[in-house]
Amino acid sequence: MRGSARGATRHAAAFVGLLLLHLAFLVAMRRRIGPERPTPADLLSGSRAACAAAILTSVTVGPAHRSPEQARRLLLLALLAATVTDWLDGPLARWFGPTRLGTVMDIEADSLLTLALAAAAVRWGRLPALVLVPPVVRYGDLVRTVRRGAIFTGDAIWWCRVTGGAQMLCLLLALAPRRHERSRRSLRRVAIVISLAQCATQVRDGRRRFGPHSVSVR
Repeated sequence: MRGSARGATRHAAAFVGLLLLHLAFLVAMRRRIGPERPTPADLLSGSRAACAAAILTSVTVGPAHRSPEQARRLLLLALLAATVTDWLDGPLARWFGPTRLGTVMDIEADSLLTLALAAAAVRWGRLPALVLVPPVVRYGDLVRTVRRGAIFTGDAIWWCRVTGGAQMLCLLLALAPRRHERSRRSLRRVAIVISLAQCATQVRDGRRRFGPHSVSVR
């Protein structure tokens, strides 16, 4: 019982810590953007970030091995965050009107979700640690944005969206329960190619965002 209580405490502490970091970034962005009334799309993006924090917390302090039921619940949560919330916040933003803070929340929630799923895919899906490099590097862009006093505008170029979509699909497949070893080996090879492509697009996007002709919004 004591072990279960300590585990629950660690889960709660990690979850709260991740949410506080997420909120600290949003507060910094809000100060630069100014007051805006949140919309349902903004709240939906916030729920995606909460799902991502829950997944990352489970990876950090959860068990090394999952039961089939735990694997199904994780995949369901990942699918809900990666598809339903991500697909709906765009139409909601167009219906209620987009906000600058909502744009920041959307890309930051995507970054946190990608990092969480990559960590889960490495620990439980047996993907190579290389898949963690692109989402970690992505957070470097957030830090550079804050230090420059700019507003994070997200990826507006097609190659980032293509490699990002391929990356997300690969991570979700890695988390699917009861995969055969042969398919896992093939997926690991695909994951390496996608991760290298992601790294290349991030270098190019970084030059676009932080180079001499930066497009970051002041």
